Amino acid sequence: MSPELTLKFRTPHKLSVHFEGRDSNEFNFKSPLSKADQKDIQWYLEIYATSYTTDVDDQQADKIVAKLPQWGQALFKAAFKTPTAIRLYEDFRKAGGHLLNISAKHPLILSLPWELLYSPENTFLCHQAPTISIGRRLGMADTLIQPFVAKPKQGLRVLFVVSRPTDAGFIDPRADAKAVLKALDEETWGRFELEFLRPPTLENLTKRLERRAKYRKWPPIDIIHFDGHGVFQTLNQEASHAKPIAGVKSDIIEAGVKRQMGALQTDLADVLTDMGDYDEAETAYQAALTIATEQDDGRQLGTLVQEGGNFHTTL
Repeated sequence: MSPELTLKFRTPHKLSVHFEGRDSNEFNFKSPLSKADQKDIQWYLEIYATSYTTDVDDQQADKIVAKLPQWGQALFKAAFKTPTAIRLYEDFRKAGGHLLNISAKHPLILSLPWELLYSPENTFLCHQAPTISIGRRLGMADTLIQPFVAKPKQGLRVLFVVSRPTDAGFIDPRADAKAVLKALDEETWGRFELEFLRPPTLENLTKRLERRAKYRKWPPIDIIHFDGHGVFQTLNQEASHAKPIAGVKSDIIEAGVKRQMGALQTDLADVLTDMGDYDEAETAYQAALTIATEQDDGRQLGTLVQEGGNFHTTL
């Protein structure tokens, strides 16, 4: 998550700067822009920007454009007028921050053209690299939410949840896990701890994540990898709850649903193959063949889909 810098206005004239749990002391703020300045900016953005091809005052527009950096510099100096505020801004830039939030509940503050902020580096903030975006938070002045700061860790703990319904076709649980473990070994060897949830039930998962019962002294989980079967309810059960279609036999509907499910699985394999992720593609394709039930002509659904599709044969 990119770090955020926040300008918090308790009142239209009281400002403090906040960054990653640190803040400046509150100081006085006075807008350097007059009502006439703001009207000029409004005219340039709302009138000239949409009517420049008609008979409008180009000279006035050029004068306003020339003043934009001056207004931006003045607004920047007013917002970061103390050494602490400047230091927080510099830390924000060094951290590669992308978002500057204006937190206030006062229209006078929220309506200021903060997008014109012009930094000491002699450029608009929106033109810097990386670009800084300006956000506004209405009504957050008294209850500023501090951004979450992730603490660096030497390693991460991955929880594998492998779900296999007892009344569904068998899918080898090792295939999906093998691809994940291979990627972890290649990219970040020795920095992951692996754990398998047994039994892989929702109740047990809740206990593990909340570290209750037998998991009280277990380390917290950082990443969950869920390996589902792909079928949570049989087609016959789904068909029994479906609204019948006049003039269409139920067995025809069921066959159509089966073909759609097989097509989705095979399409997924196609996409993964195009991406070059052959291990995952093979896993998806094998899952499609296993989940697919037999059609009336004796061929597997996966075979029927493959004959009508464009599954890559490079696997």
